[in-house]
Amino acid sequence: MNPGLVVKLRPAGPWRIGPDSGARNRVDFIYHSDSLYSAITSAMARLGSLEEWLDATARKGPAAVCFSSCFPFLDEIGFVVPPRTIWPPTSPASMSARVRWKSARFVPLGIVQAILAGQQLDESHWSVDGASECLVPAGRLGPFRTGVRWSAAVDRLTGATERHTPRRASNSAPGRACGPSFRSRTKRCRSSGAAA
Repeated sequence: MNPGLVVKLRPAGPWRIGPDSGARNRVDFIYHSDSLYSAITSAMARLGSLEEWLDATARKGPAAVCFSSCFPFLDEIGFVVPPRTIWPPTSPASMSARVRWKSARFVPLGIVQAILAGQQLDESHWSVDGASECLVPAGRLGPFRTGVRWSAAVDRLTGATERHTPRRASNSAPGRACGPSFRSRTKRCRSSGAAA
């Protein structure tokens, strides 16, 4: 197995992942691996290591490092998009449950492992956080909330104002360890591209 690393980004303030369309009044909840690779490549260029980075990841044979997309995390819980083949749970006990399993866009990685191992989910231990669409332990809030941020242009000479198009931003709750995280693998990745 190739060595790997989990990187957890902890925003100090509001943060935003823009959608593929580029619309400023919408957010996406997944920062895709190709965008992450692009951001890291840009950082490598600023650090003066662009040529070495491109040789290691894109130009010569299999990539030396691969990235997943960024998914939310909350404290020790890493969330992923559940595989469609096993989600939502189809056991009779889960089907009659109070938890709306299919409303969860993100589930803890441990839940996916448990379902694949044939374990039953106890509905009293889980709830779906409506704002973040994450399956969280009962009684806990999800890792983020989205909100609309307005801004206005102010004419310094006349004092006239004009309201701008609203922008959405995601906010992590203060004092909580949450935000987007990604996984990386080192050595030679199976795919020939830089992003996994």
